[in-house]
Amino acid sequence: MTRVALWVEASGRVTEARVVQSSGVPQLDQAAVAASPFLEFYPAMHRGVPTGTWVEFDLRFEGRGVRPGQAAAGDSGDGPDLVILGAGARSTGDDVGGEAEGDAGRIPLDGEELLMEALGGAAAAEELVQRGGSLLDAKPPAEVSQLGWRRDAASVLEAAVLRRPGNPAPYLALGRIRKQQGLNSEALRLFNVGVSRANSSRRPVPPDVVAGLHYERATLRRAEWLPWAHLGRVPVEGLAASGCTGVDPVGSADGYALALDLLRHNQFCPEQSESRLAEVFEDLSGGGDEARRAYLRDLEAAVQAYPGHAEASTALILELLDEGDLASALEWADAFVLSSGGHPHAHLLRGVALHRMEQYGVADLAFRDGLAELSATQADALRDIGAVVDAAEAARLESMEAVERTQATWAFWSLEDPVLGTPVNEALVEHLARASYGLLRFGSLETDASVAWMRYGPPDHQWSVVEGQARRVVFWDYGPGPDLTFRRGAENSELSLTD
Repeated sequence: MTRVALWVEASGRVTEARVVQSSGVPQLDQAAVAASPFLEFYPAMHRGVPTGTWVEFDLRFEGRGVRPGQAAAGDSGDGPDLVILGAGARSTGDDVGGEAEGDAGRIPLDGEELLMEALGGAAAAEELVQRGGSLLDAKPPAEVSQLGWRRDAASVLEAAVLRRPGNPAPYLALGRIRKQQGLNSEALRLFNVGVSRANSSRRPVPPDVVAGLHYERATLRRAEWLPWAHLGRVPVEGLAASGCTGVDPVGSADGYALALDLLRHNQFCPEQSESRLAEVFEDLSGGGDEARRAYLRDLEAAVQAYPGHAEASTALILELLDEGDLASALEWADAFVLSSGGHPHAHLLRGVALHRMEQYGVADLAFRDGLAELSATQADALRDIGAVVDAAEAARLESMEAVERTQATWAFWSLEDPVLGTPVNEALVEHLARASYGLLRFGSLETDASVAWMRYGPPDHQWSVVEGQARRVVFWDYGPGPDLTFRRGAENSELSLTD
């Protein structure tokens, strides 16, 4: 074994190698140095940005026999085929997966390879893999019964957990299946064990597995926090004191206004409703603080492990934007752009952060980069003005052919440009910031929440009250006048306008 010091650039490439502990065999030390430039790492991160650093790494070389039907790489007379093994390679059952001696310490390239090690060539696993889909992602092939595939996959993965209890990959795959089946507590247990196995591994675990475990656990933590998001209550006495005539609040047995009371008050007395909520609303959201902190910790751990993880990076940056931590949001967005090779969502999130920092020119460039990475249809949808014009104009646009509609859209934004002397159309940048946020936060540009966000922008305040056991009524306050009111499930964020 040769220990080498490696300089790993921000790109993850090794550009310098030095022997810090000799193997005792000069030829192997030379081979270790020669092999080092072919290694590739996920770079170190400093405040969310990839950076160069020195790392020490153990390289062990081992002769490998020729498999049946396979030509040996050393047939040219250059000596045996050498396999580079990672730091801390062992042949005990304590490593990831408890591998047999011949495979001990190999560093899997990705999560799929690590999962295949855990499956161990079992016939049922081989048959399932041949049927297609992705075991690691818990995605069945399109042509099979999803219920049947999940049942068979769960059986195979349960056997893999027993066969290789130190391997985190089957915990990730099985946890994803349990989450799809609605067994969230069992899924959370599996993700917890998987994170523990990854942390205690004596050899590197593929970043996509580490990030996947933390991200999946984060989604369950978010479901624990969402019932508390913006949650509060209003005493009936405080609501009755607003002076709203014609609305007699019913209230609950414990003396607090019902969601219906607040909806009626908002409809018939919007001016008083807005002021009374601000004065007498009792904030209960602190009950979800620990779940939210755990959610954010897992998101950050996922992104640190694998900066190119699109879902985790998007979720983390959205949370930072919501908290108003624009500098951190921009740092993570910059890292997301670099690590993902220019994912369109990374550019859009960067544009949103820059827009909120009032850097309109740079935000415009970020949005241009993001739109260029999208399909023409997706880019046109983000620029579309259907959500910000009146109903008659929206209907007229719908009746147009695609080319005519695009021309009408560009004409609209040209007329809306507030400062003709600048190279940036600030009105379009504002719209793209709202549309990008709506798309990434609410999942589609066509949801009620996205349309409201594009039309009116972010609300000044949000209030949430309990309605029954499993629903919330959410108020978006834009100042004087009626609030926009939505309903959602307690544990999800899909907002639908109330009647």
